[in-house]
Amino acid sequence: MQLQTMSEMLLFVLSVASLLCRSAGRPSVNYLENHFETEEVRSEAIKRLLEVFGMEDPPHARDHKQAPQYMLDLYNTVADVDGVTKDPYLLEGNTVRSFFDKLRSEQEYRFNLSNVARTEKVLTAELHLFKLRPQSTVTFNRHHFCQVSVYQVLDITKKNITQDRKLLSSRLIPIHSSGWEVFTITQAVRSWMVDEGNNQGLQVVVKTLGGSQVDMKLVRFASGRNHHQSKQPMLVVFTDDGRRSATLEGKGRQRAKLARPLHFI
Repeated sequence: MQLQTMSEMLLFVLSVASLLCRSAGRPSVNYLENHFETEEVRSEAIKRLLEVFGMEDPPHARDHKQAPQYMLDLYNTVADVDGVTKDPYLLEGNTVRSFFDKLRSEQEYRFNLSNVARTEKVLTAELHLFKLRPQSTVTFNRHHFCQVSVYQVLDITKKNITQDRKLLSSRLIPIHSSGWEVFTITQAVRSWMVDEGNNQGLQVVVKTLGGSQVDMKLVRFASGRNHHQSKQPMLVVFTDDGRRSATLEGKGRQRAKLARPLHFI
């Protein structure tokens, strides 16, 4: 799992250097004198490291975020400890990315895909939504299923008009269930990769089998605004950057010939 950038690696080196410099000060009766001497050594060490990496200023530390559980489970399923596929037919492509929603709404979602290279081939894209249990205050509803539809918004100023949104996925979901629901939205992501201006986000519409709107207290999906990160809406994109170490077109399934590295980002 190759997640470190050069900045992250340098930040780690600088942190280690800082600790070493702090521990390198000689015991002295005059604490202030020893402190200033240590800080001078630390500053000089950081300056030299920056010169080696060709940088003028040290990178800023970023808050550490835990990887989504889905990504961890997927990695453990398809890759070994070296980040190589256990079987080349388990997963198509060689790069898997996860993105969190930026709008933090309960029915509208938008994801920033700027770090995906335009040269990468989008194989599959999935919208992951965590369905919450109905609120206890809601009385029993005679409907046991609802129709959940995911639309690509074509014009953000007219997102409530049918002609300005495109249906991507739609299926029945039990009203009184809870857990992750996954919708395939590959077409939308591919269009966003062609033209970033096409990314007007997604809209989720929930209706009864009769076509009427469902009470939002009855069918709710977790949002990034009110719920824990482990339940936040997430977009998972599977791509191929064209750098496979071996082709799957050859005969046989020998691990040595068909093994390829995976990138989970």
